[in-house]
Amino acid sequence: MSSFDPQDGELEVTSDFDKAPVEVLARVHSNDYLQFVTDLAKQMAAIAGPGQKQMAPVPFTPQVGWVQK
Repeated sequence: MSSFDPQDGELEVTSDFDKAPVEVLARVHSNDYLQFVTDLAKQMAAIAGPGQKQMAPVPFTPQVGWVQK
């Protein structure tokens, strides 16, 4: 059981917002990760084919790096 239990009207799920600029994303993500996501998007666009603006969502696991000290 989750301790997060929003009541009706307390939570709104939306995708109605502009894409974040790369400069903002670069503040919290590495250049390598941003390039990985960009390349993945290009691969998915190629699979979808020309003229396709949208395809089914493709889940992926973000890359997590461990730094040893």
